[in-house]
Amino acid sequence: MHIPFESLRGAQCRRFKESRGAGFTLVEVVLAIAIIAFALTAILGLVGLAVQGTKDADLYARLALINRRVVSEFQSQPFLVVTGSFAVHPTNTSYYDLYGTPLTDCYGNPIAANTNAKYFQCDVTNSKLVSPAPILSGTDNTALIQNAAMMQVKIRWPWPQLTGTDTTVTSIVNYR
Repeated sequence: MHIPFESLRGAQCRRFKESRGAGFTLVEVVLAIAIIAFALTAILGLVGLAVQGTKDADLYARLALINRRVVSEFQSQPFLVVTGSFAVHPTNTSYYDLYGTPLTDCYGNPIAANTNAKYFQCDVTNSKLVSPAPILSGTDNTALIQNAAMMQVKIRWPWPQLTGTDTTVTSIVNYR
């Protein structure tokens, strides 16, 4: 059986035209890759922001932990002991590691300042309240001034640069 050359060529052309509609051109593929690359770049940029946000949240949680620990320690002591300790040592300094754990020896005494584990430095200072005018007219504020104090907790990090600072002020009241 003999098939003419022209008919073979026509069948091949028809087959090529039919299969051409099912595929993608090179321009379409390049354009799709460019769109996907642009979208992935944007998503990866957001991942960086999310990581930084997580690090900041973790740092603020550690600062809150240290602050709460220090304030609770001072508030759990009798008022005169707290204000008296500030009279002897105007600034109480303690150190904490990267995880917010206090650096103490096996007896609970603070470790000296020359340890490699420290990351946070916490300075606690006290200032007595001074009232320029009576809170209630005709009353004496002496009892209030003698039974209230302000405690400032200043946490600085990272050791030894101490470039970050977080300061909170808390009142301590003697409830007799």
